Amino acid sequence: MVRWDQPGVPHRGWICVNVIDLKEENGEDADYESCGMCGQEKIRYVHIMTHTKFDGDVRAGCICAGKMSNDYHGEKS
Repeated sequence: MVRWDQPGVPHRGWICVNVIDLKEENGEDADYESCGMCGQEKIRYVHIMTHTKFDGDVRAGCICAGKMSNDYHGEKS
């Protein structure tokens, strides 16, 4: 599994090429996945992320995908 803390893994500039809703694809009894970037368990919406400086793709959850693509809008205080 790719993680933020591994050397050579870009933190920004990723592109989301697809989003998979595991329940829509596999039904109500679908198994959840773990985020390929932070390890958070039980993600339903899997974002397929690619980067020009990384070989392969990463299957990430919503929050990590937003941070990876510079498109994260957190709550305003």
